[in-house]
Amino acid sequence: MERTSAVEQGTQPLILIVDDAAPIRSLVGKALLRAGFRITEAQNGRQALEVLTREKPDVVLLDVVMPELDGFAVCSAIRQDADWQHTPVIMMTTLQDDESINRAYDVGATDFIGKPFNPRVLAHRIPYILRAKSLADELRDKEAKLARLAYFDSLTDLPNREAFKELLIQAIASARQDEKLIATLFLDLDNFKRINDTLGHTLGDLLLQSVAKRLRSCLRASDAVIRYNVQTQYDGEAVARLGGDEFTILLAQIRNKNDAAAVAKRILDELSRPFSLNGHESYITPSIGIAIYPDDGD
Repeated sequence: MERTSAVEQGTQPLILIVDDAAPIRSLVGKALLRAGFRITEAQNGRQALEVLTREKPDVVLLDVVMPELDGFAVCSAIRQDADWQHTPVIMMTTLQDDESINRAYDVGATDFIGKPFNPRVLAHRIPYILRAKSLADELRDKEAKLARLAYFDSLTDLPNREAFKELLIQAIASARQDEKLIATLFLDLDNFKRINDTLGHTLGDLLLQSVAKRLRSCLRASDAVIRYNVQTQYDGEAVARLGGDEFTILLAQIRNKNDAAAVAKRILDELSRPFSLNGHESYITPSIGIAIYPDDGD
């Protein structure tokens, strides 16, 4: 789940102060309010996790020594949650030995500040941490977009040739280990060039997008049991576009060859229905080839 930060919303950042000592929470809170931040509080670790989910703070100021759930455990829980793993966490503690400092960073602390400290210095420190987080978020977003371009077809939003190759390698390895069958269907559109020549490339692209949508819809969930994950957070499907009017469908763990033939028949029937392309009604016929692993090769 994506979370919109206070900076992105144009509001002042919300700071969660977690400390079992009320005077510390009050002292730090007053300094942060004077610096223009919004604040929320929690008096123990369990309450902090509840506030984190409910109020979505931008920074967590976290005491270490607390009853029930200490700061190390809270920070570790934050880092294990996909929604909060990049939220800045500043540890506040009287524990300043090397072991405690190293443990704080090991569980994912962004920064470490020893008690006693000057709350006004902390109030000046937080904006720098938030700017660093904003730059890191932008970099991660750009990397994700570049990775997605590497694995997705920009026209149909289907996995592309490279993604399908990796998916097929994984599927074959799994089928070999489990001694199961898999099928690959290769599909192209008959006389697709005629569509481009008579109606233009714009409607040709619209037709390819419509074909991709129908291929997704006519595959049952049981046909597309392979799920594919890479660092792009790509949770893909068993349909891919190789390029032009060529598509592939991967069927994992089929029981026999007839299963693949039944899916091919369902696709043929689905694509034989007319397509409405900006007021133009068009008909196409696909050709489908089927290969079975391991019967047809490794």
